[in-house]
Amino acid sequence: RLIVAETSIMEEAYEVVIEAATKRSVDCVVVDSLGMLVPSEEDAKAMDENSSLGIGARLNAKFFRKIVKATKRSQTDADRPFLGLMINQWYSKVGVIYGSPKESTGGKKKNYAYAVRLDLTRDKWLEGGVGKEKSRIGQTVAATTLKNKTAPNGRRALYDIYFDQGGSVAPGRIDYAKEIATLSILFEIIKKSGSWLSYGDATWQGADNLASAIREDSSLYTALEQAVLERVSS
Repeated sequence: RLIVAETSIMEEAYEVVIEAATKRSVDCVVVDSLGMLVPSEEDAKAMDENSSLGIGARLNAKFFRKIVKATKRSQTDADRPFLGLMINQWYSKVGVIYGSPKESTGGKKKNYAYAVRLDLTRDKWLEGGVGKEKSRIGQTVAATTLKNKTAPNGRRALYDIYFDQGGSVAPGRIDYAKEIATLSILFEIIKKSGSWLSYGDATWQGADNLASAIREDSSLYTALEQAVLERVSS
C-alpha cells in the first residue's frame, strides 16, 4: 500500500513523518524532496517581502532531534522497523575556487543526522534502436556512499534504470536481472572461468548473456535471487 501526503509546507510534512514513525503505522517514509519544502513562515510572505534566513535549517535541526525518539526501536524484542528516505538536490555555491562547489539545502545538521548519505549521478545513457530510430531509453546511475554508519564507506555501485520503451526492461523499472547476475558472480554462486560463466549444467559467455538468460528464464531468476538473498542475510 502507498499513502501519499501531498504538502509543500515543511512543518506539515515533518509532522506526518514523526506521527507515522511514532505510531509504527508504516515501514518506510520517503520525503520527496527536502529542497522543495517551504517553511510556513516563508510561505505566508509575499514575493516582495524579505525572507527570514535560516528558518528551514533550524526546522531541519529540530526535526532530526525529534525523529530520533520516534524511530527508536527495540534491540531485543520484536518491533516494526522503520526506514526514512530523504531526497535532496545538489546546488552550486557561488564563488568557489577551491574544493567542491556542491552544496545541499537544509543546513549542516541533516548531514550529521543521516545514517547513510548517497550521491546519485548519471554514469552514462542507455540507448535503444538503430540509425535514425536510435534514442535514449534509460541511464546507468552511479551511487556513491558519502557517509555510512552501517557498512564500509566510500563504495560505488552502478545500476540501470529505464524510462522509455525499446530495451529489454519495461519503462520505470530497474534492470534487476543484471543486478542479480552481478551479485551472483560476486558471491561466487555463478562459477567464473575467464569470460565463461556456469551455473549447474548451464554456461554463458559474459555477464550480459547471463543477464539475458535470467530475464527469459523465470526459474533461473528465482533460484539466483533466492541464493543471493541467503548469502546477503547470512
